[in-house]
Amino acid sequence: MVKLTGQSPDEVRGWAWDDVVHLLAFCELEADELRTGRPQAGPGSGGHTVTTVFRKRPKR
Repeated sequence: MVKLTGQSPDEVRGWAWDDVVHLLAFCELEADELRTGRPQAGPGSGGHTVTTVFRKRPKR
């Protein structure tokens, strides 16, 4: 996260967990689009979907 945002580790530690998960999921979607190419939406296109799941571990 620090490299991605350019913020200090202390700033990143203060983020809400949901914000971190949202940013990670967004980055994963962008990386997947770059690996496979942007999906072409059109009639008859037999596109596929990929679901990425980020799980939170419970607080102790």
